Amino acid sequence: MTKQQEINHRWIGVAACDWTASSLLTDFYTEEVPSEWYLTWYANLAMAVVLPPARWQPATPVIVADWLDQIQENFWFYLLCETAEQVAQAADLIYLFRGKCGGLVLPLSLVDFAANIPVDVLYLGREVLLYRAENLREGRKQIIAWLEQGDVAQHGLILLDDAVAYQIKEVQMMLTLIGENSDK
Repeated sequence: MTKQQEINHRWIGVAACDWTASSLLTDFYTEEVPSEWYLTWYANLAMAVVLPPARWQPATPVIVADWLDQIQENFWFYLLCETAEQVAQAADLIYLFRGKCGGLVLPLSLVDFAANIPVDVLYLGREVLLYRAENLREGRKQIIAWLEQGDVAQHGLILLDDAVAYQIKEVQMMLTLIGENSDK
């Protein structure tokens, strides 16, 4: 496969770290949306969510089944792992997501601990862009520079910093406008 064919087949997701990120609570959900509908609301407008350890570690099969009932077919969960122990725990929980776990998000320091994980592993600073831009003009430059680095061959993720997570719809639209995910 040529480099251009790889680029044409890659998928770049846009996600917040948890559907209850503080900027989502203040600038994304309307007052009419009850908190028990937040995941459904978020999943109808976003592609993916990154679950921090505090959200996925205590999740039971019943809780995960409830999450799965609240999302549409083209929505993905990613599990953020900050330690080697969390990588092992996440690997044991992936089956609960019944094929809707897009992968693990890890710092590069954990590259040696993820060799045998049966799901994609995306690394912060490589396949995962931590998006912190305060406006879309700045964000566009950040995204294009990241894509031009060439670290994302088939699967990447733009993880919106908590402070700017409310921009999720706009960042998804920007990806489409710059030619990414236009056929997804």
